Amino acid sequence: MADRRPAPRVGVDPHGHDFKARGRAAGYAACYATPTAGFMGADVGILQFLGLALIAVWLVLWLAVKVTFAAIHLLVVLGLLLLVLGFLKAV
Repeated sequence: MADRRPAPRVGVDPHGHDFKARGRAAGYAACYATPTAGFMGADVGILQFLGLALIAVWLVLWLAVKVTFAAIHLLVVLGLLLLVLGFLKAV
C-alpha cells in the first residue's frame, strides 16, 4: 500500500503555526524558548527560593551533625567517668 500521509507544508511547524506571516525566525522565537529569554521574571524568584531553601537545609543538617557528634563524645566521656568512679568506689 502507498503511504497516505499528507506532504509537509512549507512554512508551517508541526503544531500548525504559520511562519510566512512574520518570518521564519520570528515564528520560532514565538514558539520556542531562546537562550536570551531563559531566566526572566518568575523563574528567577523560584530559583532564588530553591537556592535559599537548599542553603537552609544544608545549615540545619550541618548543625545537626555537629550536635550529634558533640553528644556522642559527651556520652563517651560521661561513660568513662562513671566507669572510673565505679572502680574507685569498689576498691
